[in-house]
Amino acid sequence: MFRSVLGLAALISCVCVSYGFTLLNAGGYVPVVVNKATNKSYYLADNVVANFYQASQLCKDIGMRLVSIPDKDVQEFLFQTVNSANTKTRYWSSGTNLVDGKNWVWLSAVKPVVYTDWLPGQPDSAAEHCIELQLQKNKGLQWNNYNCDVQQNFICESPDVDEDGKVVANNWLGAFADPTISPNFPVFNYNKNSYYIGNQVALSYLDASRFCEYIGMELVSIESNEENMYLHKYLRDTVAGTSFWSGGSRLIDGMNWYWLPSGRKVTYTKWLPNEPGSKTEHCIQLQFQRDQGLFWNDLPCTNAQNFICEAPTSKIAQCPVQDHQCNGQNEHCGKPTKQTKYHLVKEQVSYNSAVKQCQDIGMELLSIQNKAKQIAVDKFITESSYTSWIWTSGNRIADQKTWRWLSGEPISEFFWYEGEPNNQKGNEECISIGKKTGGSAWNDAPCDAKNYYICEAEEIVNNNDNNSNCGCQTPAINVYIDTNKQKEVNVLN
Repeated sequence: MFRSVLGLAALISCVCVSYGFTLLNAGGYVPVVVNKATNKSYYLADNVVANFYQASQLCKDIGMRLVSIPDKDVQEFLFQTVNSANTKTRYWSSGTNLVDGKNWVWLSAVKPVVYTDWLPGQPDSAAEHCIELQLQKNKGLQWNNYNCDVQQNFICESPDVDEDGKVVANNWLGAFADPTISPNFPVFNYNKNSYYIGNQVALSYLDASRFCEYIGMELVSIESNEENMYLHKYLRDTVAGTSFWSGGSRLIDGMNWYWLPSGRKVTYTKWLPNEPGSKTEHCIQLQFQRDQGLFWNDLPCTNAQNFICEAPTSKIAQCPVQDHQCNGQNEHCGKPTKQTKYHLVKEQVSYNSAVKQCQDIGMELLSIQNKAKQIAVDKFITESSYTSWIWTSGNRIADQKTWRWLSGEPISEFFWYEGEPNNQKGNEECISIGKKTGGSAWNDAPCDAKNYYICEAEEIVNNNDNNSNCGCQTPAINVYIDTNKQKEVNVLN
């Protein structure tokens, strides 16, 4: 994956994988346009539609960010670029008033919106929190406030860099304390940690998680009765709302509850009576009851809720590789080997949701590169009890022609059902698999169809003689931060 924005030329060689969208052109590159006056690069996502939160993540995944417009010169450059492209007419920018419901800020740049170019009569709705750019052919690229959940095209830009060419990190917690940006940001502190109440909009669990990450925070993990009581007190004193997402989930295996942002197992709990009550409800909702307390309930992760973010917490450290290998110094430690771990999720979701939910548990949506892999998958799903189609990561979203895996790798071996792919509905751009006699086969399907899905991950198995792990205590979920500050999650046995 693309890891640097330094020295961006006219093309960026990269693949966007967060939602299964392959942002490649026919030559295998993402085309960008360079503004020579500012030395910034811009990418028009004309072949992909996403909501505001997904668009923000997609830009991040290719080493860019959702576009900000600080002045008239940038506005004019973008107008000329979009106008000459002569393709799409509506794009997401990073402008939003989601943070406090009042003040417009560039979410990517952590700066207030000063220069504006609103359409006549805009902004016009308190329920429309995000700025879209509308092309008025040969006239201008004007602004409109719009529903953030709408799927549409978007524009990415290269991030700011300092004099040494290093990417300038956003400081949202500093911005929260800066009254010149906004005096209304609802941030409060408890036990040396900062919290934010996201009560301007109701989001799914995954979109709430994305928003928290975008402002330098994460969905809240509640690890003590004292913390739960303080949150209840704050919500009561401020009348902030009644229903919120936390970071708690059992998306990993459908059984055990974890705080996904930190990778820690949920130990302290405050469940409502008879909760958790459903095997299909995988995310923890916080229910505020004014005179009783802050109680927990399990809900489907696709439900729309307000949410609570907190400043990043400590993560579970990853076991060093050398501790697993032991270099022959531990007689109980066998030679480590790699194997692929599969996880079948019996929850019917769209292709894009399957991609994201696999990644949120440190895995990837299934790819089947060869016959040996197909046989292994046949064996896995034959041993699993299921009655639904299952998503793989195969898709041709980029150009409606070339089938690729999530990594952007073209598919070279196919295992279709007879007569497939047939594009029967005219929009069948994603690959699902289903049972057949003696194994399974592929089918092309609309990407918004609802199917089960299989996540996969490569793991190191130590082959220890007595279940020892060479003195290294491996956690159930391993979370670490890579050099690009992007969160990775490894799911281990």
